Amino acid sequence: MRAICNVKLTMTPTCLPRIVLPEQQEGDLLYIPMMWWHATLGLGENVGISGQFHRHAGRILRDAVAAGERGDINTALDGYRFMLETHSDEIEANIFGGASVNAAVLLLKAGRFNEAQRVAETLMAGGGPLALLPTSERERLAAAGLEISQRVTNRVDTENNPVQQID
Repeated sequence: MRAICNVKLTMTPTCLPRIVLPEQQEGDLLYIPMMWWHATLGLGENVGISGQFHRHAGRILRDAVAAGERGDINTALDGYRFMLETHSDEIEANIFGGASVNAAVLLLKAGRFNEAQRVAETLMAGGGPLALLPTSERERLAAAGLEISQRVTNRVDTENNPVQQID
């Protein structure tokens, strides 16, 4: 079996991906990464096998946000922690960043300042999945991390002085 890989998308001047048309031969395997739009066309006798994987991270994130909105901070934090620690490979970098900010805000509300500071430092460093983001998005998350860090230092009440959570 031959694997067709390293197919690279190039961006056109209008910032739309160029269409890639790999032609498979007998025994070839084509892997399409998560979140890539695609279509297939069989040009003769063939067998196609595909699969979709249920992403648990979306459900976990929805549950964490809902718990935070109803004031159940511990349940929300458990959800964010579980998602960020065990499903980080399923979520896009911008979602990872937003969930990190939301978790840090909840940690501040719960008075868990050391944990909030660790999250803030991750956001300010812009490493890990955040390194994949455009510079402007990394800068926005770093600014949120800096604000959280300052609130940790000053022990600012987030109920009366809210940090903007990221959708």
